[in-house]
Amino acid sequence: MRKAILNEEFELYFQPKVEPIRGQIYGAEVLIRWNHNEWGAISPSEFIPIAEENQTINLITDWVIKRVLSLLKEWKEQGFLLRTLSVNVPPIRFMRNGLVELVKEQLQINDIPAKFLELEVTESTLLRSDKIVLSKIEELKNLGIKIAIDDFGTGYASFDLLRKFHPDTLKIDQLFVQNIHHENEMDRGIISSILYLAKTLEMKVVAEGVEEFHQIEFLKQQECDFIQGYLFSPPVSQSEYERLMKIGYLKPK
Repeated sequence: MRKAILNEEFELYFQPKVEPIRGQIYGAEVLIRWNHNEWGAISPSEFIPIAEENQTINLITDWVIKRVLSLLKEWKEQGFLLRTLSVNVPPIRFMRNGLVELVKEQLQINDIPAKFLELEVTESTLLRSDKIVLSKIEELKNLGIKIAIDDFGTGYASFDLLRKFHPDTLKIDQLFVQNIHHENEMDRGIISSILYLAKTLEMKVVAEGVEEFHQIEFLKQQECDFIQGYLFSPPVSQSEYERLMKIGYLKPK
């Protein structure tokens, strides 16, 4: 995979996050695809576990962060209205040195305000992390980087953890979103509770995996901040995301 980075075989895709009422594009989650020279397209579900096992995931994560901030610089110079880009950071990357320094350096090199970069960490990462990892998250927040808790609701994050680290965003796991219907009061109640908690703690909420109109209607009623899912857009290439940014909004399909 080191060779894949050198050969520029990795490609970034972008799944927009949309304000549900007017459809304005708030930003996007950055995803990675591998276009292998011999084997063709390789799914992240295939290569990410291998990358985590042999720890090349650290190199890939660093490459994504560098590329994202470089892209933001390009878009700024081209006159785009900058929107937040979110990068997934695996637990193992927090265990290695240099993450905070890399982010700080790349922000300075590309002259990009920290608020346009959001790092997504899973709820399980926070729950099992030691003090060193949590201190790195705090350092990143002090730089102005936004922190999002991904897959929120699938673990048992304590109120104390939320209060202590005060993430900027909670991402409701698609498991709950996909089960929204009138007969499933439990998942509807969980989503309502997460939204109430986030509002009380002054956090934003992104609902993942929105694919049906009845889901978005419920999320609108509950005043969910942002929507992410195929109802608005699948992950798209850089050129397509640039086209969407020029438009500025999306309509559900």
